[in-house]
Amino acid sequence: MGRRGAAAAAVAIALSFLDVRGIAAGVAADVKAATGRELVFGGPVELQMLPRPALVLADVRFANAPWGSQPWMVQFGRAKAVIDVFSLLSGKLRVRSISVEDAQVLLETDRDGNRNWQVGGPEAGPPEWLRRLETLGMTCSLVPGNHDALVRPAVAHFTSAWA
Repeated sequence: MGRRGAAAAAVAIALSFLDVRGIAAGVAADVKAATGRELVFGGPVELQMLPRPALVLADVRFANAPWGSQPWMVQFGRAKAVIDVFSLLSGKLRVRSISVEDAQVLLETDRDGNRNWQVGGPEAGPPEWLRRLETLGMTCSLVPGNHDALVRPAVAHFTSAWA
């Protein structure tokens, strides 16, 4: 086995000892601190080794605004977060990309014009550790503050990337 194979084996062994549930709990705590809203992983949290190391999460939900019409603003059946192994081994999480499947997004405003997608402070943006988000199969519900109309466009594929 060459150096490259030995390094890959060492990384695989190190990753096998990771507490993936603990990593997910840490991400949920960071999201709560940044947004004031719950991020829940209702299903299994697993580590996928190939083709790239990734956390695979099921039944993921992000809380809606307290005044919202439903408890969850975002829900998806499955998420895969491709992780930067070396940053994780050094104690920091860096996600190269997140892809989600079966996403349901509820965007709504209240009667005063507040938007449920406005979270965090005025400079809020994507987390420092996230570089790319991709959705496969998304339904987005738009509910205006007067609740007179509900629009549900379906999006087959959406990708967003940050520098």
